[in-house]
Amino acid sequence: MNSALFTSQNHIGDALNIAPAWLAWWTQQRGSGCEIDLVTLPDHVAPLYSVMGVSANVITTMSREEAMERKQYDFVFTFDVAQAFQIGIRDKVHITQAYAKMLRVEISSVKPVCLLDDVSYRGDDIEAGCILVSPFSANCSSRRGKPPNKMLPFAKWEPIVRYLET
Repeated sequence: MNSALFTSQNHIGDALNIAPAWLAWWTQQRGSGCEIDLVTLPDHVAPLYSVMGVSANVITTMSREEAMERKQYDFVFTFDVAQAFQIGIRDKVHITQAYAKMLRVEISSVKPVCLLDDVSYRGDDIEAGCILVSPFSANCSSRRGKPPNKMLPFAKWEPIVRYLET
């Protein structure tokens, strides 16, 4: 295989769950010299993919369709979070394991993979790649108008906030 195109239009939490399966897939392909392109959102998620351990060209300036018009790919895959959740519910597995099933790879852990460099980040570097923690996520609300389904009570966030302050 010479080239692969991956697409991920996911938010941070869902993107982190992709990492173990994507790294396992890449490890299988490494000997083939496969060039990987990843089309993703032009926001705070793009830097996250750059530290997952996969050697990929992170593309935020074009759509999946535009990338496919520009180049012929041997393998095309979309990290579809809805499909991963369906597989996870059906097979009673973690979403990360569902992504592994979709990619037909084995993973040893569902723990996200992020390989950060040794650079110390300052407050003015936020736009350069830091991830902000938002305990009250508006984008995870149900379609029935219920409160966000991934919102933790403040009592759970309080020790995390204290830790981050140190």
